Order: sequence, then C-alpha cells, then structure tokens
Amino acid sequence: MKTILFPTDFSKASVKSAPIAVAFARLLSARIVFLYAVRSFADRDKFIGSAAFEDETQAKQALSNLAEKYSGETPCEYQVRTGVVSDEIAAAAKETGANLIIMSTSGAGEIPDALALLNSTTTDLISKRICPVLALPAGVSLPSIRKIVLAIDREPIDASILTLITELAQQPSAEILLLTVLSEEDIPGDDLLANKNTAIEQVLTRTTYSVHAVRSEDTIESIRKFAADQQADLIAVISRKRGFFNMLFHESVSQKLALHSQVPLLVLPG
Repeated sequence: MKTILFPTDFSKASVKSAPIAVAFARLLSARIVFLYAVRSFADRDKFIGSAAFEDETQAKQALSNLAEKYSGETPCEYQVRTGVVSDEIAAAAKETGANLIIMSTSGAGEIPDALALLNSTTTDLISKRICPVLALPAGVSLPSIRKIVLAIDREPIDASILTLITELAQQPSAEILLLTVLSEEDIPGDDLLANKNTAIEQVLTRTTYSVHAVRSEDTIESIRKFAADQQADLIAVISRKRGFFNMLFHESVSQKLALHSQVPLLVLPG
C-alpha cells in the first residue's frame, strides 16, 4: 500500500487541507500518516508565529482525534516528533516510506520571495528532494483531476518519476498537458519531446496528452498563466538537482511556484 504523509500545524489552512489529503489517499489507494512536529530551539522558525502545541502529549491527542475522524475513509496513522520541522518531516517520510508528502501553503503574500523561501517549510522540503511533494494553496477544493499541466524542459527524464502523474490522470476525461517554456534563444524542433524525452511518450501511452510550448523569459509566470488559461486542476514540475554554482545563479522554479501558485502544485524529484 502506498503512503501519504500529511504534516499539519493545525493552522486554518492545514485543517482545511486535511480532507483533501484524505481524498488523495482514497484516489491513490494509500494510507495516510498525520504528522505534527514540535519545534525545537534549533528550528530557525521557533520564534516566528505561534505553535499549536508545545509538547507531545497535546499533539498526540489532537492527531489521534484527526486519525479517528478519517479512519472510516482510508487507513490512518499518526506521529509526533520534536526537532527542526522540515528535518523531522523528511525523517518521517523516509521511515514511513512515503510516496507523497501533502502540505498546505499560505503562499508568500506581501513577503519578499527571499524571506518567504527562508521561512517556508514546503519549499525547504522541495529542496530536499526526498519524494514528491504536493503543495495545496489556501482555498483549494476537493480533488477533481481533469487537467494536469506538466512543465518539462529538454533534459532527459526518468520515466519512473511520472508514475504518480499517470495514476492521477486515470480519472475519466483526464488530460495531461505537456508544457515547455522556451526562451528567446531557444529554437523549437518539430517535436518538443524528440530531444531525449521519448520516455515521456512511452509512459503516457495509456493517457490522453497534448504537447504545448510558449516563448517567454519569465518561466514561472508563463506556467501560471498557461495553467489559468487552460483551467488546470494541477500543475506538476520536475525539481532538478542543481550544482553549487547553478544554485547561486538560477532560481528554483518549483520553489517559487510553491509560493505563488493558486493551483495545487506537484513537485517531482527528477
């Protein structure tokens, strides 16, 4: 059985996301593990905002109530851990063999991106690249996956990382829209998948998909606009492992999208 890890801080956004996480668990025939991390003094966000619980006893009771509430819909378990929140989530994901982490996110709002990235547990998890992360923005409703925008580049893609996408696209009338954002210098070929991405076509043979390209220097805004125009239910991106110097000079599209997307964002470690 697959495992979905749902870390919660019992904020309003997180509480509203719980039934959505459970719905995804049912969709994927997975068990769900609810997690609460008590912040240690080593956590840089210890003094930012207020925590729902400062000790494990209260947290365990709240998680027990949450698991009991949804136990009739899907197998439920729970854990309480203490430490740096993103590190504890990562450790729990490894211990439980999580196939997917689902996180609620409130977005950057008026906070500068640099500070928002620093204080965002979701973007921190994305950078760790342990397993796929699904970021749920505030206000999103229960999952009805009809259109998935999968943003791809022209680098080789391991077909195995697309398994989750194909499972989500098994609903009736679901469609995957493959999107490549080209810069002004890029010369599009006759087939956007021709350059080492034939693995995508092999994996998607059992799904309905189409290939699209837009030309822009603003990758993030182009993906968001395309998804909005297509009324997409989900955006999926592949998080590439970057070298040290690439990290210095290139922004992380997946992390920025996690802050700004109004559509659920699935980040696949590639």
